[in-house]
Amino acid sequence: MRVPTAHADARLALGADAPSERKRHRRRWRRARALSALVIAASVLTVGQSPAQASAIEVDTNRLSGATRYETAVEIAEAYVDYVETDAGRADVDTVIVTSGLDEHFAYVLPAPALARRHNAPVLLTEPDDLPRSVGRFIERNDIGDVIILGDTSVVSSDVAKEIDDLPGVDVERIAGSDVYSTAVEVAELVGSSPGRPGTFPRHGRTALLATGEKFPDALAAGPLAYRGQHPILLSYSDELPEDVVEFLEDSGTSHVVILGGTAAISTAVERELDVLAIGTTRWRGVDRYETAARIAEELLGNSSPQSCFDGAEAGLAYGKRSPDAIVSGPYLGELCAPLLLTELDSLPGATADALESDELFVGDASGTLNIRVFGGSKAVSSSVLRDAVRAAELDALDARVSGTEGGCQFSVQFSEPVSTSDASSIRNYTRDGASFRTGEARVEAGTGRSTLQATVVLAGGTVRGNAAVATGCSEPLEARDAIGVVGGSISAASDRRAVRRVSAFARTDNARPRLSILALAGSITVWVESNEPIQGFEASSSLAVEFQRPGQDSVIVSARLDPGATSFVVDMPGSLDNGDGLEARDRVVVNAGEVEDLAGNENIQTSARVVADSTPPRVSRITISKHDPQAGAYAYVPGGTASNVQQGPLQITTKAGGAADGAEGNEWTLAVELLRRRPSTWTSNQGSQVTISTSRRTLTIDVLEHWTLGDLEDDLNGDADFAALFEAEVIAGRHNLNPQSTGGRIAFEGGVSTMDITVYWTEPIQGCNFGFEQVHLGGVRIDVDADGEDEFAMDGSVFDPGSDVTFVGDNSGTTSIVRGTGACDLTTPGARLGTLVARVQSGDVDNLPTTSSSGFVLPNSAYDFVGNANLPQSRVLIRNA
Repeated sequence: MRVPTAHADARLALGADAPSERKRHRRRWRRARALSALVIAASVLTVGQSPAQASAIEVDTNRLSGATRYETAVEIAEAYVDYVETDAGRADVDTVIVTSGLDEHFAYVLPAPALARRHNAPVLLTEPDDLPRSVGRFIERNDIGDVIILGDTSVVSSDVAKEIDDLPGVDVERIAGSDVYSTAVEVAELVGSSPGRPGTFPRHGRTALLATGEKFPDALAAGPLAYRGQHPILLSYSDELPEDVVEFLEDSGTSHVVILGGTAAISTAVERELDVLAIGTTRWRGVDRYETAARIAEELLGNSSPQSCFDGAEAGLAYGKRSPDAIVSGPYLGELCAPLLLTELDSLPGATADALESDELFVGDASGTLNIRVFGGSKAVSSSVLRDAVRAAELDALDARVSGTEGGCQFSVQFSEPVSTSDASSIRNYTRDGASFRTGEARVEAGTGRSTLQATVVLAGGTVRGNAAVATGCSEPLEARDAIGVVGGSISAASDRRAVRRVSAFARTDNARPRLSILALAGSITVWVESNEPIQGFEASSSLAVEFQRPGQDSVIVSARLDPGATSFVVDMPGSLDNGDGLEARDRVVVNAGEVEDLAGNENIQTSARVVADSTPPRVSRITISKHDPQAGAYAYVPGGTASNVQQGPLQITTKAGGAADGAEGNEWTLAVELLRRRPSTWTSNQGSQVTISTSRRTLTIDVLEHWTLGDLEDDLNGDADFAALFEAEVIAGRHNLNPQSTGGRIAFEGGVSTMDITVYWTEPIQGCNFGFEQVHLGGVRIDVDADGEDEFAMDGSVFDPGSDVTFVGDNSGTTSIVRGTGACDLTTPGARLGTLVARVQSGDVDNLPTTSSSGFVLPNSAYDFVGNANLPQSRVLIRNA
């Protein structure tokens, strides 16, 4: 029954210009409201420091509430009008839907969202026999011309209808059936892609939503979908479909019904009725109303969402027990494409927290910000619950430590977790004095792997010379208190969608003098001088004076040249003092004050050392290994095609970059695909595949219906949270319509590659790295990977195990001493002792890379100290994590 009431007389009384004048006034008021919103936004709760593509680095909350449920509905309606008219830029909102706000009348509100979409109308609540003043003011202020009342006069009385009708320029229409079930059908006949034709689901056709008319919670979270997709919400008895609902489904051509809630709400008997009508069903349910809402959010935000606009940038949050606020939020959330989650008053349900925590659902907008719209005051959603929701939604950003020193031509960035090397290598992601570097102003050295823990920003003109530890020679070196940092949100984690937060630090003021140490050993003809920090170099015409003193003889000054940025240098003893035995125990070596300067211009103080006797041979003190650095992901293929034409490998499964299965670890995994002719009884009615992952056995098993397509399987896999944490699926060669084929058993992943850095430390400086008459014998330092007494490879690049795929790879960044094909002396790490050895090994088999259970072996005469003492053999040298 529809009862339209015209009010032409009132409109004529206003005159022809009245509506346009009201529109102008309304636009002025709305602009003022928008300015007020900007002021309010400044105080909106914000968590995090920087935007990022993550879930969610930053969280904004906006609470819409009033003193009563009726005023709260008005606030939500105002937000709806603001969005439709201002943000969406559509026509003015001229219609509202009004129904009772009493708890016993809740079911009359449930069908409203699809009708609201049809008319671009918000939903307002009223008392059955008294129109709240706030509702009347809203209608007048917003120049509403049409009011649709849902429910008969027992729901919204004739007096209330007349009071609305008496407002200037308002027409009233009532939509009502004999009860709440028939009223929902009356609404359904007016909505859809065309009146009475429900909106469609991908692969399912025209779709209606079905909820119990006996309790409200299950249908609450469906409001945004009903609005956006123009899907009518029909109501049913628990064990039987009402007759007029059956008639509507038959007459409307509905081919699919989404059942909201479990079998206690809508029984399996109703499912059987729908099956008899040849209507497919999907059930969205949880153990309670909170889990049901989370399940609906998961469906809306998943890869197979019925509405692609639901992208995880927005979320709604409302009280789940008495829910007038949640009921009227559907149109507004539908405009925002935001799922609705439910909460207790003083505690955040686990299902709601899990949904917010998932980095596959509420991922934030393009800047990484998630906007949570809260419906109702603190007596509906408490402040503590809101704080818990924000904590659940925010995904901790990665940290970075930035350090640089006055006078330097570089600064370093140490990341708290591995980040994407491609991101870390972009100079635009770093700042100096608040501005991002532009191309040509600096370069970044971040290694060659897929992930990295550190990066070095080298200023324009800066180079690393000789045995220097840092870059020098730039035209604009760092000055004290220069702000250096990382652009927030620009560098992503290697393993997930988090990003490095904005980081800024000041270049250290350097007022400390460089401290020198001298190693002078009896019998040696050279002296080793080490600085605790990089020091400035000298031109060819300049000299560094080192004084040699021997009792009874005149001091002899020897000039030495130093590479810019070096931390160590060697001076040969003067020939006039060398009687064939080298330095003597009574000799002294002195570097006078002011002979060297650090990069900030601070001069050294005088340093001296007496020559000491040394008969102790050098030893390897320890060997360290870094974590695996994945270079390439492992992959396996799901065959596709038909029985007569099998296309091998059109669906590629690749281990996810930065995940636990990345790199060589991925080659330990196996894949099995099993075809099923029938859908198992435990699967949902539209489920076509199931993936099972065992991280302990490193197995990936896919059960899939034989008529399912590779495109369907790709969506299923990427939409599975456990799968997406470790793998990515992609159809190649464009064959989405092919059917998956069995793998015929387990097949191994392949192609994964990882590297590892090895560093060998000695107890004292070793000859032969950048000076000296004895060369370090790299082949004498060996690694026994499996600790069985047989060496697998040596530091000179030799591989002794014919079954090993270990190779020595280089680092082309220029900031390390790691080279291809062999190990090398570390001449670039600040403070590295002469003789320290470094290498980078690569393998596709984790068993071929050393661990802390491996052993190091050192052959005799592999290295010599400064007085010529040769090392002795060592077995089972301790290997540690770097």
